[in-house]
Amino acid sequence: MFVWLFPSVGLPAPTSADRNTCGAPAVGDQTDKINACTRILEDTGDLPGDRALAFTYRAIAYSQSGDDGKANADFAEAFKTDPNNADIYLGRGLASILKGRVDEAAPDVDRALAIDPKSLPALNVSGELSSLRGDYKVALNRFDAALASSPNDIGPLIYRAVARFYSGSFDGAVSDLIAADQTQAGGAYPVLWLEMFAKRTGASGKFAKRAERKDAMTWQAPLLQMYLGKVTPAQALDAAHHANPPYTQGQLCASNFFVAEFFDSNGKTSDAIPLYQAVTHDCLPLAPEQIAARSELKSHGITTP
Repeated sequence: MFVWLFPSVGLPAPTSADRNTCGAPAVGDQTDKINACTRILEDTGDLPGDRALAFTYRAIAYSQSGDDGKANADFAEAFKTDPNNADIYLGRGLASILKGRVDEAAPDVDRALAIDPKSLPALNVSGELSSLRGDYKVALNRFDAALASSPNDIGPLIYRAVARFYSGSFDGAVSDLIAADQTQAGGAYPVLWLEMFAKRTGASGKFAKRAERKDAMTWQAPLLQMYLGKVTPAQALDAAHHANPPYTQGQLCASNFFVAEFFDSNGKTSDAIPLYQAVTHDCLPLAPEQIAARSELKSHGITTP
């Protein structure tokens, strides 16, 4: 899932803190985000494009708060202010995605790309949506285009690795994950995918040295230790559910997925499937684990809504 922020120039917001809060990720309580965007919108000296983005961010926040009426009103104001702004279409698509209405998001994401074919956020989200539908050919095209402009971006590197793996290119997936690991932006996360892909293709242990070099204090440590044979899957899951401080939704999502994969690669499909299904229910709609879990369930003849 992407996050795009306000431009570094051109937004004379009441304070820089307001600008940052208004453009922050749409997670958790939305009150501060709504208030910050409102203060920006009360400053009538802003450029039309900047006001349109403030309306868009506030609309997403209202949508996440369950107030679809206010969200729709703000999106309408955004379009009225700047009708050909790709970020507004992308923002409305994001709001639909965050509510789990993925099919509704696709036309808006397509429209954003039509307006701005080089938009990195639009390319990435289009690739993620295509991967979720199992259309890996389109997904790879989108991620290739995004990475051509931003080759060290860990997000599309991991998403492209997932798309490559599930379209049959193990070597391509490995190349992307090694590049992602070299960015040092994702902790042990890229190496978890490396270990999972290796185990699924009979190359278990191929990346053990890379895994052992990772900080044992990262949240991914119990999952890596599971792949290294140092803890059991049950212990890895227990660590996820009893972490201090509590794991985030994304961390619990990853724990369920990688333990499911570990079970699956060891022939314990009956243990893996409930965890895959938990991933499809509980993970963010476009999380890499969501995409992969749906592919795995499909390979077992199980359809997901």
